[in-house]
Amino acid sequence: MKYYVYVIRLDEAVIKSRKFRYHNPDMNTNLP
Repeated sequence: MKYYVYVIRLDEAVIKSRKFRYHNPDMNTNLP
């Protein structure tokens, strides 16, 4: 169950990072 929650949080983090990169193109080199 903890693993399932961890996966959801990881997915949300990926989505947030994509939005962050979209709004801050200069930060692309600092994110995977």
